[in-house]
Amino acid sequence: MNLIRFRSSNKGKTQREMWAEIEEASKHPRKFGPLEALKLDGQGFPLPFWKSHPQIGRGSIGWRMGDGEDYAIAWHRWYAELGRDVRRQYQKQYPEVGDWAGFYDSIEEK
Repeated sequence: MNLIRFRSSNKGKTQREMWAEIEEASKHPRKFGPLEALKLDGQGFPLPFWKSHPQIGRGSIGWRMGDGEDYAIAWHRWYAELGRDVRRQYQKQYPEVGDWAGFYDSIEEK
């Protein structure tokens, strides 16, 4: 698979440059999973799980089958390609809510 590669370090990037990086990734959803799986916000960025599928709880089997699974695979591939600072910016834009508290920490590479 030929994924878009981002620099792992975003040191010195402006907020505008980091959002441009997210926007570039969002223009290529087929590289991250099924095109129809990703639900985008008004700026073209993939929505986090709690916004895209609010009816599916964090630990639900809905994320391991059907539409939820397709979305999860595409979103995780997209998110994994973002640099650390860009991820932080995305996290500020979409803070965790309710049962999703701790989600971002749980998926960060250790």
